[in-house]
Order: sequence, then structure tokens, then C-alpha cells
Amino acid sequence: MNKWTISAIVFGSLLFLALLFRLIFVYFVDNYELGYSFNKFTGSVERLDRTGYFIANPFEKVIHTIDLRPMQVRIEANNRVLNAKLVQFREEGLIQFIDLHGRGDYSPSSTAASGGNFTDIMKCYAYENYGNMNSDSIIEYKYKFIRILSNTNTANINK
Repeated sequence: MNKWTISAIVFGSLLFLALLFRLIFVYFVDNYELGYSFNKFTGSVERLDRTGYFIANPFEKVIHTIDLRPMQVRIEANNRVLNAKLVQFREEGLIQFIDLHGRGDYSPSSTAASGGNFTDIMKCYAYENYGNMNSDSIIEYKYKFIRILSNTNTANINK
């Protein structure tokens, strides 16, 4: 074999190993996400203090993310929006949320396999006590992980 063939084999092997390392050991938390790690040995959950790339042993730790961007949750019927609220995940409610829904990756586009539909989960909490006066403040007090930013419901105009 000539030196070009050996070089190509070495380069291909290194590229494959680098890709394998990236897939197994490297996690990424985007700037609009809250990252947290779960330690499989101790069972502890730890909030990550920054965003970006993290290298973790997959046998010991798993890193998950929750989308912090505001999202609109709606009640619809016959292709009409009957009510809409703008909600956002609050970081201080991370442990309460994990206790209620388990750990996983939560984003508005998440599926049932990756932690459930995040928009539907937030909608359930946003519309709890629907119709009661000041229900948004009661919900935010009871559930530390939800912030209701705006509301089209006329019953809650005088909060």
C-alpha cells in the first residue's frame, strides 16, 4: 500500500472516531434553553449555569433541555381561536416541573417520545381555574414553572 492509501485510512478512521465521540459524549444547550443534568448514580438533578457544549460521560450523566422562549397556547374550535395566552417557562420552577412530568427534553416541537408535547403541558396549567378572577396570579403562585405574559381572556383584565 502506498502512503496516500494509508493516510486516507488513518484520516477516515480519525473522522469516524471524532463523529462517534460527538454523538456519544457531547451535548449542546442553545442560548434560549435551560439545561440541566441528571446524575444516574445519585439521582440528583443539577441546573447548568451556562449554555453551549458540554462533555459528559453518558453512563453517569444525561443532559436535558427546556425551551425558555414564550409560546402561545390556544383553545380552538371550528378553526377559530376562542382564547389565547402567551406563556413562558420559569427557571425557578425546574424541580417542581420535573417532579410533575419527569425529566426529558421539552420544547414546543417535542413529541411524546421525548417528554410529551410541551405546548399541551403548558396549556393545561395556563387554563387551570379558567374563568376565576385573578386566576393567572394563582396559577403562577401554585406552579413556579409557568409565567403568563399576556391573556386575551376578558375575565382577567383587572388583575
